Amino acid sequence: MTLISSDTNIWLDFEAIGELDVPFLLPYTYLMAKKAISKEILRPEDLALRLKRYGLKGVTLDETEELLVESYSSNNMPKCFRRLTNYDRMALAIAKNRGIMLLTGDNYLRQAAEAEHVPYMGTIGLLDKLNEAGFREQYSRCLQAFYKALNDVRIRLPKEELKTRLDILEASEGGKHTDE
Repeated sequence: MTLISSDTNIWLDFEAIGELDVPFLLPYTYLMAKKAISKEILRPEDLALRLKRYGLKGVTLDETEELLVESYSSNNMPKCFRRLTNYDRMALAIAKNRGIMLLTGDNYLRQAAEAEHVPYMGTIGLLDKLNEAGFREQYSRCLQAFYKALNDVRIRLPKEELKTRLDILEASEGGKHTDE
């Protein structure tokens, strides 16, 4: 199993469309700081419990990761680091220290990952991985649900990226989607 350090916002995206379990179909083990699970994933009330049930692993930061978190909060760091929450810093520290992918949809966290040379992907990247792994039904269902939910304030995905994928899906399956 491939390890991935996870930020919270990805789970909120999948929760918003009622597909929280779908990313766990992939051969990944998602890691998140135990502190983030208990203190950041608060709503809906049972979200942290469901994520753990699906396979999210809580980890304790080691000394190197704690030092990274502290260094990321330094005023000497680029602006994107100063805009991160402590939980974002934890996710980045885990990914950096363990040499694994960071899963986030947060723009500032992505910029910080780039500065730290940490690979990352977001919600759409996970959708692409589902498609590549042959989970076409789940891919299609999630893609359509995200596209339809773009007016929901909880979903902040790029419309053009979703539309492009829907068009490709439609062409490959002969199906239809709507722009409504």
